[in-house]
Amino acid sequence: MSRRPEGIVLWITGLPASGKSTLARVLLETFEGEGKVTLWLDSDDLRHFITPAATYSMEERDLFYRAVGHFAILSARGGALVVVSATAPRQHYRDRVRHQVPRFIEIYMTCSEEQRRARDFKGLYAKQDDGIISQLPGVGATYEAPRHPELSLDSTHDEPGALATTVLGWMQTHLPS
Repeated sequence: MSRRPEGIVLWITGLPASGKSTLARVLLETFEGEGKVTLWLDSDDLRHFITPAATYSMEERDLFYRAVGHFAILSARGGALVVVSATAPRQHYRDRVRHQVPRFIEIYMTCSEEQRRARDFKGLYAKQDDGIISQLPGVGATYEAPRHPELSLDSTHDEPGALATTVLGWMQTHLPS
């Protein structure tokens, strides 16, 4: 009886517009090109289904990140390489998955505020500044940076391809085949 390979969860966290989804997209292109079974759980895509009338209350965020984490855990148990690109502003959201997935990689994306604002195609920082929203992580709401991420990457000046190369190198060195 063959044993299903153990999956991996790469959770890319960081403040809004720090480059989480961009890094995820580059990594997924690489993994899929290698024929790996992948799943991309992007918070922007999932929010429309899990919390379609999002209020961003703490209770709603708890529900949302429990659901995202649960999908990641189940997919990893099924042998998938799961890439999560989600702010997940509280450490316990990410730790819950870490404790249930042996091959969990937390990637902390940092970026200068100036660059985040310049990249913010959704206009979240401007909406926070104008009082339209009040719960933007890192500005109007708490963001708990990872305590011990496997990788910390700064996307202020580094291109997504270079950041992805760093992630892939780390995985080759630290994860058994």
